[in-house]
Amino acid sequence: MTGLLLAAIHVLEVIFFVGLAGSAIVVLISFVEDFEVLLHRDKPKARHREQTDAPQTHPGALPNLS
Repeated sequence: MTGLLLAAIHVLEVIFFVGLAGSAIVVLISFVEDFEVLLHRDKPKARHREQTDAPQTHPGALPNLS
């Protein structure tokens, strides 16, 4: 009976430390992303687009009837 209990405790320890490592990875990724936001590097560089007088619509847009 004690052997079964010790095995269960060992499994719980492994699960705990795997979860702890996963949480640490998430915290590191979040820190890097937040640091990039603070440095204003989260915005992609704007590409130059030719400006026309016609409004920009996507191909499936309904016509403006007003």
